[in-house]
Amino acid sequence: MMTELGASTRRLMLFLAGDSPGSRRARSNLAKVLGDYDLDDSAVTIVNVLSEPVVALDMSVFATPALIYGADEAESSLYGDLSDAETLRGFLESIFGARGQRA
Repeated sequence: MMTELGASTRRLMLFLAGDSPGSRRARSNLAKVLGDYDLDDSAVTIVNVLSEPVVALDMSVFATPALIYGADEAESSLYGDLSDAETLRGFLESIFGARGQRA
């Protein structure tokens, strides 16, 4: 799901390069872990850098996949296909706080 860009509010953004294999893995891995935090894909703004390169440049994102949290600039970032679930959970916990994880 694509949420509206432009507001100066902190948001979680996933920067992808089209439908590349790494982009597909990142989306899938993120979706699996978001459920642990009672969130779904509507909590994430998806940015395709191929069609929205200015947004990536504005946020200083120069590699994909990249999961970014911030408003006008990246306050926290995680790069790669998000396959390391422990690292991804730690990133999300630093933003949203500890959530009840599913066993």
